[in-house]
Amino acid sequence: MGTLANLLSQVLNTGSQLLVVPVLLAGWGKQLYGEWLALSAAGASLAVLDLGMQNYVVNRLNRCHALGVRHEYARILHSGLLFSLAIANIAAFAVAIGLWLAPLDQWLHFSEIGHAYAAWIGLLLALHVLYAMPHGLLLGIYRTINEYPRGQMITNARFVLALAATLTVVSLGGGPLSVAMVQLVSLLLACVFVVWDLRRRHPEIPLGLRQGEFRLAVSFLVPSSSFLGIQLVLVGVLQGSTLLVNGVFGATMLVTFSTARTLSNLIKQVGATVQNAVWPEFTALEAQQKLLELRRIHLLVSKLVTFSAACSAVYLMVYGDIVLAFWTRGLVAYDATLMAAFMVLALSQSVWLTSSVLLSASNRQKHVFTATLLAGGVGLALGYALSFRFGMTGFVAGIAVADAIFCGLRLPAIACRLIGESRRRYAVEVVLRGLVLFVAAHQGVTLMRAVLPDPGFDLGRLVAGGAVVALIGAASAYLITVNRTERARAHQVVARLLAR
Repeated sequence: MGTLANLLSQVLNTGSQLLVVPVLLAGWGKQLYGEWLALSAAGASLAVLDLGMQNYVVNRLNRCHALGVRHEYARILHSGLLFSLAIANIAAFAVAIGLWLAPLDQWLHFSEIGHAYAAWIGLLLALHVLYAMPHGLLLGIYRTINEYPRGQMITNARFVLALAATLTVVSLGGGPLSVAMVQLVSLLLACVFVVWDLRRRHPEIPLGLRQGEFRLAVSFLVPSSSFLGIQLVLVGVLQGSTLLVNGVFGATMLVTFSTARTLSNLIKQVGATVQNAVWPEFTALEAQQKLLELRRIHLLVSKLVTFSAACSAVYLMVYGDIVLAFWTRGLVAYDATLMAAFMVLALSQSVWLTSSVLLSASNRQKHVFTATLLAGGVGLALGYALSFRFGMTGFVAGIAVADAIFCGLRLPAIACRLIGESRRRYAVEVVLRGLVLFVAAHQGVTLMRAVLPDPGFDLGRLVAGGAVVALIGAASAYLITVNRTERARAHQVVARLLAR
């Protein structure tokens, strides 16, 4: 259920981007919409004030619930909420003063939004980001009590409410101030609902601030800073690669690079739907030291993520030219070698992503931070050096090599040592079987594309390609990826479903 809730979230997020952009452009025009984007980006930067606290506190709460330590659960929850609300209130006061004193409209070269109007919009957007921090901590309670799907569906419902309100306001002639207001109201309504729902269904959970200890909350900062560091590294690699490619190859080639990177990032999002759902399970099992069950789930999820990444990579390598032409209406050229390099990077990341979730879920995120920091720094430097000889493909290849060395080798080894798993078994079951699956599926799909009749229009070719990849990928996974024990369990599940 958690995976399905995450999948719905991805669908809503993608669908909203496709829907909201043309509506806002039609209702506001390019200039006003651009000014709204600038204010939104400025407000979104305040999210770093969370300092990684939410992930760390929710992990601690999950452990307390798994071990049945109720008093400690209350202390940690109240301390986390106290710190989060304090940061949000102080930041909101500082932002309000700054917005009224600073000539924001002049700094950002606004022509449609005046100073007072920009200040009010910026304040509402800032409040939305700041108070999303304690809201996220409240939502994390569902994850700690084995109700992660419910928490995710509440997030999905809030997203739909905000989206519907935004579209309604814009269709009625509302401007950026009205949109910022309805988005903040949707967040506050969600907060009220979560508090009401938890008190009604789980009166044993002590909501409030009474047992909060500011000193205890401050002690969370050092371990939680690794979560913040991971986020900053990812942003740094994303923006750093954009700036380097633009500096070396120019803005025109940057468009080709960015579109290929966006497609490759879809592979990571597919894996994230599964990994986010098993995060609380990892935390609880590690706290209870149920290592046998932990090894089984870690290996199974790793193989599932690698399988989905391999099939997605095959699809983009074989049908990527059609996907890009359909998406950009032929305005961006397809670079097969660049796409292949991005697929290598995506496959490398799929090998260690589940291990990074296991380490983060057990509050050993410092290993993930160190590995991603080294991979990001060395990868950008190596990619920059290779780009002068091998172009953008060499740039991505440099990032992929560093990723495989510092993350692909290190993080699974640390995770296996933590849970008592054989590193050799992990390498054979996940890496080797995943590689064989990719090669077999790629050869099969390439052959089928050459043999099958062409549907003749882009959407039909994309759907037909997806069906071919799904069938060949599933058959290859059954014969190659899963071992005899997993195949027997799959037979039992299918038999029970048929018996019903």
